[in-house]
Amino acid sequence: SNLISQTLMCESIANTVAFSPDDSLIATGHVDGVIRLWNVKSGQLVFRFAGHGRGISEIAFVPDGRTLLSASSDGTVRVWSTAHNRTLGIFHRVFAAGMEPGREIYCRLSISSDGRRLVVGFNKLNDRPKIFLWDIDYSQR
Repeated sequence: SNLISQTLMCESIANTVAFSPDDSLIATGHVDGVIRLWNVKSGQLVFRFAGHGRGISEIAFVPDGRTLLSASSDGTVRVWSTAHNRTLGIFHRVFAAGMEPGREIYCRLSISSDGRRLVVGFNKLNDRPKIFLWDIDYSQR
């Protein structure tokens, strides 16, 4: 059936959405630069992650379900702990600190199924599209 079972009420437009690997949470990335975590069963807002300076263009859970990555038009990819509801910092910054990114910068990201590789694509860096690929070493965490 195509009946809507829930509506999540929020105050900002969602650019991107993702289920956690165990399907217990939904993460939504918004124009206001905030990531919102929702409990799937209750539909209740669980937590807000703030830290990006511009809208969120992509979010993805690491397969462990305890970590979330986000990409923003502020030119950063950030890492968040959904287990501890806090930031783990900036994974990658494409602009020098203090540089003003263009408003039309958009970024997409995806994590491999084993969680060991990350691909990030920017639509426009120095007027050219760029795609970066990383091998992730979890021993540094």
